[in-house]
Amino acid sequence: IVGGTARVEGIGEKIKPLPLYNGGVFLLVKRGEKLSTADMYGKIDSIEKIPCTTPAAVEAIESGDLEKLYKNVGNAFSFVEHNEALFDDIKATEPQAASLSGSGPTVFAIYKNLCDANRAAEELKQNGYNPIIAEPVDSGIIFE
Repeated sequence: IVGGTARVEGIGEKIKPLPLYNGGVFLLVKRGEKLSTADMYGKIDSIEKIPCTTPAAVEAIESGDLEKLYKNVGNAFSFVEHNEALFDDIKATEPQAASLSGSGPTVFAIYKNLCDANRAAEELKQNGYNPIIAEPVDSGIIFE
């Protein structure tokens, strides 16, 4: 909303600013149709125990430990939204980390720099995807 890095909790109403993440570039790839978020939560509720990596990821951002962050990128919805073909294609581009975004169907990947993200985007385009590159910024939307 205002730019920068933040941890969002609750239903999106609790926003805690974090130090600016500047450890790489994001690539977003959507494949398939959006599933009902309510249905996705229903599926999650049926799983006994889902590991939570959020505290470790937040700690990594706060300390600037990118390797720790990459190891702790995750999403509980990944346990119920299976898009193996997309994940396999993204992992073939060798990102630092990849995970489902929200309740799907978009997947994001993190690359060390814009050059790596552009290379990955070109590879994914050859496989029929329409990837979008996003870079972190420390400000909100600016209209000129």
